[in-house]
Amino acid sequence: MSPQPVTSMLTGTDGEDYAELPDDTVRLALIVAMASNRCIGMDNMLPWRLPADLQYFKRITSGKAIVMGRTTYDSLGRPLPNRTNIVITRNHAWEGPIGTRVVHSLEAAVALAEAVAVCNAQDEALIIGGAEIYAQALPLVSRMYITEVETEVDGDAFFPVWNQAEWQEIGRERHHDEATGLDYSFVVYDRL
Repeated sequence: MSPQPVTSMLTGTDGEDYAELPDDTVRLALIVAMASNRCIGMDNMLPWRLPADLQYFKRITSGKAIVMGRTTYDSLGRPLPNRTNIVITRNHAWEGPIGTRVVHSLEAAVALAEAVAVCNAQDEALIIGGAEIYAQALPLVSRMYITEVETEVDGDAFFPVWNQAEWQEIGRERHHDEATGLDYSFVVYDRL
């Protein structure tokens, strides 16, 4: 019998919400919002406006190291406050503004994120996109925070295909956005 999903795993605000990890162990996770067809973006923007999802993203990532590609950074327009912003770029001339840490590979980004997490007494670092970074990082992460938006949209950026048999759902919160009419769920998956 598999354990029942719990909603307390979704808050990301209380250390008791997480499984116990050995000292200095950092979980690498990712966070993404995607449509039923795995679309995550169009023209470097989210294909919907869901204020509750943005608040969820903030709650999960606040105080933690976040890793993103330069295109995702460009879409944000600035370093996100109360986080260590690690930006991956192939352009060695790109220095990034104050408030960012620039690296040139996923491996360097993960090493830096884990070191920052240990120094800041955090048990988790997060990959926040975009599509290419998700594809590279998917084999490395042990937790996924996915906002599953119940719609199909056109886009030019998609989350990679992933094998759900390798993951266990540990939490789900269903929501409805009155302004857009969209139904969506905050879902947490742990790798088996």
